[in-house]
Amino acid sequence: MTDLIFSCMTRADVLCLDDFQSSYHVQVNTQNFTWETAWNELLRIALYGQGPDVSEIGNTWLSSLVAMEALRPLTPRELGFLGGQAHFVPAAWGGSAGLGEDKIWTVPWLIDTRVIYYRRDWLEQAGIKETSAFETHEAMIGTLGRLQASKIEIPWAMPTRSSLDMLLNMTSWVWKAGGHFRTPDGRRLRLGEPEAQAGMRAYFELHHFLAPPAQALNVVETDLLFSQGKAAAVISGPWLLRTLMQAGTLLPDVGVALVPGVPYVGGTDLVIWRHALNVHNAIQFIAHLTSPKTQRHIFNLTGFLPSCAAVLDDEPFTSDPYYRVFAQSLKSGRMLQRSRRWAVIEQRLVNMLSQLWSDLASNPCLDLGVEIAERTAVLINRLEKIIVAN
Repeated sequence: MTDLIFSCMTRADVLCLDDFQSSYHVQVNTQNFTWETAWNELLRIALYGQGPDVSEIGNTWLSSLVAMEALRPLTPRELGFLGGQAHFVPAAWGGSAGLGEDKIWTVPWLIDTRVIYYRRDWLEQAGIKETSAFETHEAMIGTLGRLQASKIEIPWAMPTRSSLDMLLNMTSWVWKAGGHFRTPDGRRLRLGEPEAQAGMRAYFELHHFLAPPAQALNVVETDLLFSQGKAAAVISGPWLLRTLMQAGTLLPDVGVALVPGVPYVGGTDLVIWRHALNVHNAIQFIAHLTSPKTQRHIFNLTGFLPSCAAVLDDEPFTSDPYYRVFAQSLKSGRMLQRSRRWAVIEQRLVNMLSQLWSDLASNPCLDLGVEIAERTAVLINRLEKIIVAN
């Protein structure tokens, strides 16, 4: 029996490894990384050219690993063996081909998106029609305003403290306004354009509904506010639904709605390292991990959303009122453009957003239009020098 090493952030006990090992006579050894340590571990693997054959990566990490020439692209024949692009949710392919090359570097695995969770009973008490409460940004502002006027202490919760979730959430508002983050070649930033500026202003307008207990929190803390019944509405991912289902007590009073913009689609991908010796086994293992059977098994045990289109077109995504919204979000959403040096841009944007949220908490009367324009202009000037120069 040959060996294969797989590194992942997902629990190894949900991967149906026994099925794969007995069918293909390949021993899979797993290395589990935490999300906090995974990026540094992957950089070490890329730098030294040794370690796992296959890895799970965050889907915004691709550009740096490709630039280090650490990954092996998939051939058309290998992609066909995996079922081709038709096997996967279309939006999940947003960054698999990239960086100016006609190559496929990653295979979508587990995906996520953002939705709005809200308290049905609190909307009803405030006289708000549930079906249109979050239909547009303007409707959402009206809904949160009425919740606030009805003396609900925390009408809205969202992460505003130094986390990537701030940027991922903002994408929906930027895209809805017709804005973009970068030019197609990745050399220029477009956040200074009127459309992107309008989307950012709309996103930051939500600060009016962040009560002091909901300020300067990360996604874990905002989820907790909602699951404890303290917040009327929150933006979050599928993991929160899993938490609510397991708790059971709050779920009957909870509704789920699409974000009032273009949904963000993210998640994790599978890559084969350039130093991998047994590529044939690696491809077979990726086919196993992305098969309908394994994807359903992982979803049933963890709640992570499947990249396999056939699973998303089946129960519970076709009739369950909660998961039907997630399926709609995945099918109508898009990924962030992945291009060169995105990791640098991503971190600088997160820092800027976090600082502006902090400043708004201290001084709610700041002129949003002026602040966003000035801060993005400074950031664009600095980042474009880095991007163009390297």
